[in-house]
Amino acid sequence: MCDRLTDQSVIKQYTTKYQRAIKYFDDLKSESALKLVSITYLRILTQPAMQQLRTILGSGIGIGSTQYKPSKSRPLQYCTLNSTLTSVECPRELPDELRRKPLKISYGNGIEFLYSQQNSTLNCHIRFSRLKISSEDVATSRVPSAIVREENDGAYEGAWFHYDGNTYLVRQIVDRVCHCHLVEDDSAVLDLPLDLINELVRNFGE
Repeated sequence: MCDRLTDQSVIKQYTTKYQRAIKYFDDLKSESALKLVSITYLRILTQPAMQQLRTILGSGIGIGSTQYKPSKSRPLQYCTLNSTLTSVECPRELPDELRRKPLKISYGNGIEFLYSQQNSTLNCHIRFSRLKISSEDVATSRVPSAIVREENDGAYEGAWFHYDGNTYLVRQIVDRVCHCHLVEDDSAVLDLPLDLINELVRNFGE
């Protein structure tokens, strides 16, 4: 992948550093040791670099649906006005501080790969923005093929809303009761009346 990413804004760096590790022996002894590891950095932090990465890994890289994911039984995922979309929003050019120090910590959007040769491990860090779909263009300008429904007047399956300081998602609506769960934790479930969720969904994002 490093060889195929030829855009000048792609950051490719190789460095070595010491890593502390704990060795455990059969006789229950343990030992702290330092070892030298070689790490290759591949940082995608600009729009041209992201576009080139998508030609390699696929056009959907860096974009995600915050509602239910597509599946075999439901291959299409509809976006809805007033719902949200996650997207890696990179600047057009690399910031000057990263040109001077390519391994400087960046808090902006981007995708970073770290490969450790000795450990044979590949880590990927993604920083993204959550965008409110205020118009169809928010989705269609970022996704090669997007279907956006008109704004829903109230609750629907997959809708997000704020309640008691947390963000919830409507999983199912049965007999005017909404079965919901925390966006960050599927196991944290909550049942609320439909009338309340209608109002919370309408106010979401304001």
